[in-house]
Order: sequence, then C-alpha cells, then structure tokens
Amino acid sequence: MSDAAFAWPWNAPRPAVGLYTYEPKKIAPLAGAVAHHPAVKKHIDHIFKRAGYNPDDVRDRDALIQALDRYEPCGLPLAAQQNIIRQEMEAAKAAAAAWANTPEGVEARLLSEPFFIREVWRKKIEWLRANRETRHTNDFLMGTVKKSLLRLDVVRTVRTRQGVSPVVRTRQGVSPDLTGELAAYWFGRWQRLADFTKREALSAANEIASRMAEMLGTECEALGRNVSGMNVEELDWLYCHLGREMLALRIVPPAWYAPWERERICTAILRMASPDWWGRKIWRLRCDWRENQLRAVGAVNKKAHPYISASSLMEWQEQRRKNRNFFKSHELVDEDGNVSSLEDMINKSTSNPAIRRHELMARMAGVELVAQSRGDVGIFLTITCPSKYHGNIASGHNNAKWNYDTVAQAQRYLCRVWNRATAKLKREDLRPYGFRVAEPHHDGTPHWHALLFMPQEQVKATVAILRAYFIAEDRDELGRNTGARFKSKKMDPRKGSATAYIAKYISKTGHLTCCSATRWPVNWTTKAASR
Repeated sequence: MSDAAFAWPWNAPRPAVGLYTYEPKKIAPLAGAVAHHPAVKKHIDHIFKRAGYNPDDVRDRDALIQALDRYEPCGLPLAAQQNIIRQEMEAAKAAAAAWANTPEGVEARLLSEPFFIREVWRKKIEWLRANRETRHTNDFLMGTVKKSLLRLDVVRTVRTRQGVSPVVRTRQGVSPDLTGELAAYWFGRWQRLADFTKREALSAANEIASRMAEMLGTECEALGRNVSGMNVEELDWLYCHLGREMLALRIVPPAWYAPWERERICTAILRMASPDWWGRKIWRLRCDWRENQLRAVGAVNKKAHPYISASSLMEWQEQRRKNRNFFKSHELVDEDGNVSSLEDMINKSTSNPAIRRHELMARMAGVELVAQSRGDVGIFLTITCPSKYHGNIASGHNNAKWNYDTVAQAQRYLCRVWNRATAKLKREDLRPYGFRVAEPHHDGTPHWHALLFMPQEQVKATVAILRAYFIAEDRDELGRNTGARFKSKKMDPRKGSATAYIAKYISKTGHLTCCSATRWPVNWTTKAASR
C-alpha cells in the first residue's frame, strides 16, 4: 500500500520491528541541516555574538558553524567560554554591588541576612521611622548599616578563603588541595552554619559522624582488618585519609599536632566517628563564626554590648541554668552508701567561681611572699595588641585599620610575642616570675595585665626587652607614645600589696558587664590567668 492512499504520510503502517542492520548513510553537514530554519539561524547568530563575532561580518559562515560545533559541551571554544564566564561574573558583581547605591537596596540587603544580623539594626530603624523624618532613616541606612554590611562581606570572604592554615593542611603529607566526600555534600550547608540552632548542630554532627563511620568501615573492609590489626603504614594512611575529609570542613582532626603514637592515633580515629565529639566541634565552630559576624556588624562594642554579643551571653546564661537544674536533680552515692548533693559538691569545688578566684588570689599572695623573702621588686605591665587587631576604636565606632582578625588570632599574637620575649630574657639570663591575666577590651580584643617579680638590678633590662618586642609590630603608628601598646609600673608597697594591683581584674562579678567579661574567656577558649 502506497503513502498516497493516506491523508498524511505518518498514517501509513510502519514496517515490522526486526534486527538492526547497519546501512551506511551520508550524514548531512550541520550547515546544510540548519541553513533553512529561521529559528536555528537566529540561535546561531546569538552564539556568534556570545563568542565575540559579528554575524554580518562572518565570511565563511558554514566553516565557523562546523568549528563551533566541534567544541563540547556548550559548542564554544575555550577562549570564548572564558570570555563569557568573565562577562557573567562581572555582571553578577555589578548586580551584587548595586544594593549599596540606594537606601532601599541597603534595607533589602539587610532583610536578606540571617535573623541575628537583622536584629542588630531592626529596633533602631523602627525607632527612626516612628520618631524622625525619612531622611534621617535613609542617612542611617546609607551610613551605619551600609558600612556594617560591607565589613560583613569582607569578613565572610576573608574567613572563607583562610579556612585551615597551610601549616595544618600540609602536615602528615596531606595535600593542600582539600576536597572530599564530606566537603562536596556539606560545604554548601556550611555557609549557613552560623544560623544553626543547637538541635540542628547536633543533627549535623550525627549525620557527619555516621558518614565518617561508614568511610572507616569501608576502608577497614578493603584492607581486610580492623583498626587494631593494622600495621603502621596502613594506620597512618587511614588517619590521613579521614583527616583530609575533616580538613575540607575547616575542622582540625584530633591529635593532628601530637607526636605519632599508635594508641593516640587509634583514639583519634574513633573520635572522628563519634557523634558527641562532632557535636562539640560543630557547636564551637558555629558559635565562633556567629560571633565573628556580629563583631563585624558592630554588635560587640561599648555602644552596643561590650566584650561579647548579647546572643552569646544569653546562650551561656541558659546553659548555666540547665546545668544548675541538672545539679539540683542529681545526687552522688559513694561505695559505702553515703549520699551527697551534687550541687553541694560542685559549689565546694573549683567549679565555683568564688572558690576559684580565692585560690588564685592565695597563689598570688604566696608568690608575693616569696618575692618579699628574696628581696625582689614587683612590676605591673599592661600589654595591648596593635590597632589592626581591634574591630572598634575607643569611642565604639568602626576601626578603619582592622585587618578582620578574630579574638582568638589576637590572643595567639600576644602569646607568640610573649614566647619570643621570654626566650630572649632566658638568653640574657633574666628570669622574672609572676602572673598574667587576659582581659577583653570593649570590642572583645584581648589585652594582658602581668605582675612580674625580679631583682632590682634586672628591672630596667627586663622591661626594655619586653617593650621592644611588644612595640615592634606596626611601630610607626605609635610614634613616641609607646604607652598605648606597653605600659610598666613599679609597685609601691606604701600604696598596697602587689597582689592588690591585679586583684580587680580577676574579681569582676555582680553586674551585667561583668557577666559578659566572665563569659568572654569561655566564648573564645582563652585562658584568663596563668603563671
């Protein structure tokens, strides 16, 4: 039956389906296949323009179409693809920066931020709209809010780029190119880690720990033995393999800096698959990341909330309340059946801040008695970080010199310089002794108060060496006023004991700001006092 008997050719019956037989046919060139369709011609012209060609100036159109068709997957040469990507990136940057041009754009950008960022300025904006003219609200948006959001963008960029330091990355033979299964799945969600609640952080910890346990089981099955039966090379490879997955998430594996010991490495591998260990790590990372962003937008200073953010203080107070309820509802029973209140035992130990403070004062008084018996004199030092470590100046306004370092990095700077200075003192056979106390500025940046004892003839040389080390960085900003970075004061026994000079820095209790100061070393895992 011919096709003419049907109204349309597709109504004709089709041949039966049988085995495929190859029949070579001449494939029509791309130019001939698309030359007659206007929609395809329009699409080809669009490709020419994206590739940087003018369709009207193209002489050999068919050859160019065939050349473009050879490039996969998008049909463009590599140079043209790079040019398109560059143009799209520039357009995206221009669109992203356009929010800062108008008050409406700034407010829209603020509303797109997480709730803990929005809450910093929400009440102020509402008050201005209710009590002031529109121009005052616009000035506030284009001034304070805009600057805060720009600082927030820089902090996010800097912290994301830094990640784990190169020193950490290259340890144990791990490549600096940190990619892995965990990073591929979790890194997108890691961007909103600061938004996590406690429940979300613990859920993430359980999921990550289960994936680490799955990877551990897979590798043990491939090697044909468990962790305890592996030799040194296999155990080291397994530890580095799992550690690479953790470093990709900006978390340093346990025992990464410790000397290699079989028992220590086996314990570290088990911790990598522990939900409890991951829960503590993720919650610490979340708190640090949120506090860094709140410092960037100006939520931690003398005008807003000193020392730490209000949200961090409330979380700490809530955790203390839960701890107290737990202590009140439990008892301790010894082997003889004697029952004691857990709360009473806690209050009688060094977990009680009052007892801990009394013991520290007793130690200081003891050191002072030893110094008096030896005839040594006391020197009181105040040591401050360079201005680039401070997020805000003394008035509470943003510091233009801030290098976006965290409180922990500022504390490490002080420790690093202190170690160098004391090493120099040892080389000069100068060995002062005493205490040092870390205390926060209003913006959370640490500074130290040190009480040192030494023989009278060593005072001048000791103070000179310490001053030289602590004012060396960014020396030009000090000029002749080195007291902004390093102050020394000789103790006068007629005005009081040496311990009394430093007592006030370790006895702040009873007020809201003091509660913030008490929370500050816990928030940044900083040792408040040391010998």
